[in-house]
Amino acid sequence: MRPELVSGLLLANTGAHMRGDVDSILGTIATAWGPGLHAAVLDRSFAEPVPPAFRQAASGTAT
Repeated sequence: MRPELVSGLLLANTGAHMRGDVDSILGTIATAWGPGLHAAVLDRSFAEPVPPAFRQAASGTAT
């Protein structure tokens, strides 16, 4: 194994369709990785807004 060859791993599930903001999110993955991308993926992944504590934990901003 050569773990130094991998700096990260992204697993993405677009759901049942590719309509909507998927192209924008894929573009952001390539150009602007960070909190805005994390928020966009969380927002499109759940039918209702996630609780603030979950959002913080999932985005790595929990203190």
